Amino acid sequence: MPRCEICYEDVEKTYTCKSCKLEFCADCGDPRKKMCMLCLEEEEEEEEEEEEDEEEDEPRRGRRRY
Repeated sequence: MPRCEICYEDVEKTYTCKSCKLEFCADCGDPRKKMCMLCLEEEEEEEEEEEEDEEEDEPRRGRRRY
């Protein structure tokens, strides 16, 4: 029986993360995306940082300071 490398439970099936190659169960990642929860969280953090960077690049509206 395969073992999840994240929760260490013996499970029916594991999936290989396309980013880090860890074997994870359906509870510890997204089998459709083939990504473990650790890499999914990292991807979300990167997306949030990119959004923040884009917001900083946009011109600010409002009163001008002289």
